[in-house]
Amino acid sequence: TNDAAEFFPNPSSGKIHFKTKTGSAVVVEVYDLNGARIAASSDFSNEGTIDLSSAAKGVYFMKVLSSDKSTVVKKVIIQ
Repeated sequence: TNDAAEFFPNPSSGKIHFKTKTGSAVVVEVYDLNGARIAASSDFSNEGTIDLSSAAKGVYFMKVLSSDKSTVVKKVIIQ
C-alpha cells in the first residue's frame, strides 16, 4: 500500500527523508517523468535520506523496495 512509507519534506529543495513502516528498505530509486532512473541507493535500513539537490526542479517518483517484498512509489516535488 502507499501507506507503507512516508517521504518528507515534500515538496523539497533537494534532500528527501523517507521512512518505511514495514520491512527495511532494500533499494531506493528515483525516476523522472520520462521513466528514467536518476538516482538509486541501497544503503538503508528502514529510513534514510536521498539527496536530489543536483536534480532539476520538477516532479519525480520515488520507489522504495522493502525487505518484505513490498514496493512503494510516491510522487515527490523538487522546487
